[in-house]
Amino acid sequence: MKEPSYAIIGMNRFGRKLTSLLAATGSQILIVDQDSDIINRYADYATYAVCLDPSNPHALQEIGLEHIDIAVVDLENNLEAAIMSVMAAGEMGVKRIIATATTNRTAEILRRIGAEEVIIPQDESAVRLAKRLISEGFLEYYDLGGNLCVIKIHPKKEWVGKKIRELRLKEKYRVAVVALETNGEMKNEFTSDTVIREDSMMALSLKKSQIYDFV
Repeated sequence: MKEPSYAIIGMNRFGRKLTSLLAATGSQILIVDQDSDIINRYADYATYAVCLDPSNPHALQEIGLEHIDIAVVDLENNLEAAIMSVMAAGEMGVKRIIATATTNRTAEILRRIGAEEVIIPQDESAVRLAKRLISEGFLEYYDLGGNLCVIKIHPKKEWVGKKIRELRLKEKYRVAVVALETNGEMKNEFTSDTVIREDSMMALSLKKSQIYDFV
């Protein structure tokens, strides 16, 4: 699975929370806001941090949105800027556009011009969205807090037929196999000599920054 790239356009409370959560995965993140203080404060979380007026369509066309997979527009208090940002993201070929809004009416407007999803922001909503975006490439994703998580995946082709100890996951990557699922039943009763089957599913404990290395 290719690691997705994100653009957070508008660093309101929701955008700031989402940026800090997504940054834990090591994903490429572009943040955009017209407040230079906010940009400077969150620059370390992002791959690229740009200070510009998001209501300016020409400026938006110059920041590389054509390389972005998912854009989140957090400009619910500035409808004009939100509209311009959603339209610019769509015109630049962003595959998926999510926006925030304060009312159902503004949410409908943003959907009509290209937002796939519109949400009413709260910190808890940012946590749910981050977890959903991160976990889309996995069968299951569990946030253990801090920088740790558990993902449930199909084994890689090169793992099939090998014993767990032969994968050397712990030695190479500090990743642990915590459970194996076969015939629909998840068990933690296995040994280092257990052979990985093609129909098995694996639960791995690892750092969030490593998750895209195992899909």
